[in-house]
Amino acid sequence: MIKVEYIKCINPVHVRTDKKTAEKIMQMFHSYLYAEKEDGIIMYMPLTHGQCIEIEYTDN
Repeated sequence: MIKVEYIKCINPVHVRTDKKTAEKIMQMFHSYLYAEKEDGIIMYMPLTHGQCIEIEYTDN
């Protein structure tokens, strides 16, 4: 994965989950650019277009 500081997102899909599930989703999106924010939200974006998924997770 390529880690970037900022991604332009078009119509993000927001998912709220636990950290373990978020890590599983990260593995599913291994070919996507992603950015991880300090407040626990991870944003994913496919390389082909601007659609992305925001994953908000808790530490449990």
